[in-house]
Amino acid sequence: MSHSARKYLPLAEIEAHSQDVKCVFYHKNLLLSCSRDKTVNVYDGTELIESFNMHSGYVNAVTWLECSQFPEGLIVSAGTDKIIQLYSFGCTEPIFSLIGHTENICSLST
Repeated sequence: MSHSARKYLPLAEIEAHSQDVKCVFYHKNLLLSCSRDKTVNVYDGTELIESFNMHSGYVNAVTWLECSQFPEGLIVSAGTDKIIQLYSFGCTEPIFSLIGHTENICSLST
């Protein structure tokens, strides 16, 4: 079978968001996902371990930030509310909110 004719099958399906997923990011053993449902989810394998609702609009982008002040690292997300939110496990409020964009934020990079 040629490379282009191979059939790829998913290893797992995770159904935790109520709307379409906009971005996923893998860090160490954790999978981060964000969605139009305004949430960011964190999974260990296929198990949902935490869900964050830090945005007032669709969440388009999510990444992980290594940070010496926060040894566990920070989750960074952004979306249609034009705000970049930084938070950590167990947070109910963002640690930092970066405000200043005038339009939708479509991607992040660390």
